[in-house]
Amino acid sequence: MALNHFDMRWFVFRDKDTVFFPENMVQTLSNYNHQLWYYIGTDSEIYKQNRLFAISYPLSKVVAKVFDSCLERCPHLYGSDDRIYARLAELGIGLTHAPSFHQVPTQSLLTF
Repeated sequence: MALNHFDMRWFVFRDKDTVFFPENMVQTLSNYNHQLWYYIGTDSEIYKQNRLFAISYPLSKVVAKVFDSCLERCPHLYGSDDRIYARLAELGIGLTHAPSFHQVPTQSLLTF
């Protein structure tokens, strides 16, 4: 975050086994004002972690400033998604639900 990315709008976070379609993501995020603080995604009914979510660039700059203190204060949190969620909760930023952000258990993808 040390660099200024003037054309950056969103940061999308996913786990290595999370599948999404970039075109659908772009279409969904285009419905929101990227200049405001947004945390967009959906609660997972299956996973505690491995969330698929996006945060707006202005919000990411704020999170970056407080993230190191999170690592020191909350070593029990595991994974970037839990740590980012905790920081956003401290900032009073709630999740904006986007139904198109959803997860499917990987086992069902392998079942024929």
